[in-house]
Amino acid sequence: MVKHNNIIPNQHFHKAWAGGGNLGGRMLKVKCGFKQAPKKHERRVKRAAKAAAVAPRPASGLLRPIVHSMTRRYSGKVRAGKGFTLQELKDAGINKKLARTIGIAVDPRRTNLSAEGLLANVNRLKEYQSKLVIFPRGSKVKKGDSSKADCKAASGGDNTAPLMPIAPAIGDSAASPPRGAAGPRGGRVHDAHDDARQWRWLSARLSAARRAGPPLTSPL
Repeated sequence: MVKHNNIIPNQHFHKAWAGGGNLGGRMLKVKCGFKQAPKKHERRVKRAAKAAAVAPRPASGLLRPIVHSMTRRYSGKVRAGKGFTLQELKDAGINKKLARTIGIAVDPRRTNLSAEGLLANVNRLKEYQSKLVIFPRGSKVKKGDSSKADCKAASGGDNTAPLMPIAPAIGDSAASPPRGAAGPRGGRVHDAHDDARQWRWLSARLSAARRAGPPLTSPL
């Protein structure tokens, strides 16, 4: 019996797990993660089969533009957008109907809000064009198709790698960890405390230097 002001024990240990014997209609639908390793292997096999089916095209899909994330909190981070704008394709000299046939994503609803973003995506398209290898549809090589040597060199390459991955922006929190993360205390709160402490010390020493002029030495 329970003494004092404690909870009354009411544990339920007679669970009717799914797949057990002698359930008698008392099946408990509980999902267990016993198939994590086989599912992981299955996803890997499916990725390899997809890459082999679309080869020599990149298995990662279409080329995506560089865009900034939404809101002030995440606007400093860059990521892959849905598709290139019509202005970006025009400046790069690519037809919007041709772009979809050579692996470039197009988003006619998106607009450019800055000249820097427009220039970055135009350069991205031009770099993609310089590396693009277009295979002929038939046996005859038509205008715009790559040479047989380029097609032969691209056919044996690895198409599972990311297609022109986007580098993090300068000053991105994902690219540069917090200053105090490697220290003994770490954390942004401690960094703010240290900054305030150093500022108070510097203000006091500068005030004293104006009056008497002692040498400045850091306590850290």
